[in-house]
Amino acid sequence: MSFSEIMAYAIGIGMPITVVVFATIACIVGAVLVSSRPYIVLAGFCLVFFFFSGSSWGTLEATGRSIYGRGTGLVYFPLLLWGLLGGWLCIKVGQVFSGDRTVRQTPTILYWFAGWTALLFCHVLWAMTTGIELKDALSATGFSNIPWMGILIMVMIASGTSETVVDRLSKSIVILAFGRSLFGLGRWVAFGGDPANAYQNYGGVNVKITFFDINDGLLCALGLTISALYLLGEKQSERIGNMWKALYAFAALTCTLSIVLSYRRSEWGGLMLVALYIFLLLPRDYRLPVAVLGLPALFTGIVFVAIKRLGQTRGVSGGPLAFVYDLLPKSYGADDDRVLELRYTLETILNNPVAGVGAWGSYDGASRIAWQGNEAGGSFVHSGLLHIALKSGMIGIALLTGVVVAFVVHVRSLPHDLSVPCKVLVAAGVAGLIFMIPDFLIGTPIPQVRTTQMIAFCAGLPYLVSAALTHKGVRA
Repeated sequence: MSFSEIMAYAIGIGMPITVVVFATIACIVGAVLVSSRPYIVLAGFCLVFFFFSGSSWGTLEATGRSIYGRGTGLVYFPLLLWGLLGGWLCIKVGQVFSGDRTVRQTPTILYWFAGWTALLFCHVLWAMTTGIELKDALSATGFSNIPWMGILIMVMIASGTSETVVDRLSKSIVILAFGRSLFGLGRWVAFGGDPANAYQNYGGVNVKITFFDINDGLLCALGLTISALYLLGEKQSERIGNMWKALYAFAALTCTLSIVLSYRRSEWGGLMLVALYIFLLLPRDYRLPVAVLGLPALFTGIVFVAIKRLGQTRGVSGGPLAFVYDLLPKSYGADDDRVLELRYTLETILNNPVAGVGAWGSYDGASRIAWQGNEAGGSFVHSGLLHIALKSGMIGIALLTGVVVAFVVHVRSLPHDLSVPCKVLVAAGVAGLIFMIPDFLIGTPIPQVRTTQMIAFCAGLPYLVSAALTHKGVRA
């Protein structure tokens, strides 16, 4: 046997052993580090999800694979998600070493995410028996991002060790949202806005935008909700210092401006829904001034920027329906591609109502749509709801309904006498999901790693609060 053959054999045997050894050491070190501070894992991933954009579509220059796509060619899922799973395992091992005997009841929502995992496994078996490649069955254009949402929620539950964590998290969200909005507005003023500007680069609409990625708007919506409720919410037992009052006021302003100047209709709709939700949570003394001054000013601002964008868009007529000009069938002439996409998707769903076309499938007629004329044409839909129905049929819709109902039931079951930080963080989680409703109906949230994880973050906030209350009860 030659020296080169010996080295090749040694490397072939040694590399897997080395990976296992280093993974074991990393798990032990990680478990020790997070045994008493599991929120370190959550903090690390929040920094990534909050600050790294997941969208490069709309840029004129070619860009490399984002952090949310690295690793998919080797291990099917992004390395970031594998790291999230590893972080959760470190937390569980750390709890064993630390002697944590807190009794935690598994939330119902996690059983529904377990159902999504089982459904994905069934699709993998289906693919293997029909000659479909595994990478296609596990592709992000299916529904493989959904089971990972449950992993983040479990990390958040483990991170809820005290009400101090709740208070720090709510303040951290405001600080990070304030910083992100300042970055977007500063770039908008001085450097022409987000370079991923599909409206200007592809549509010929002469507007600058703060952020094209809706997740930056979602972060701003969280910061706006927390800031508004701290400033205008119920009278608090603890006094807020002037510095925090100023921060909340500026954060509310910059976050709102950042969303409005994104020039995205889904963000405008989400912002109006969040503003209405905040309005309903305010004490009655504040509702009249907000209804007379705040809401009309916000609506006027959105209408102003909408006129600037839609006024330059071809095929848009006046009136309220201009907001959804490309989602309505025309009385004469050819329908827009978005209308055709929805029509073809519905027809395909009706032909495959129970299990859908499979995680790897696509809707019929995609080749007739200009921007779907490629190898991946028809593999995703501009509607999260229809995307799930297309890929997984009524089974997926049933699982989605279970997740939503479990979340609503849990939020309604929380005590009414929550502390201010707990109450505000729960409201922020609800507001974040409300903000994403328009995008879930007419956008593409399911194939995007950052979007699904940010939605999971919002859904996990009430569960983190519940975990903190459980720890408080145990220690009492």
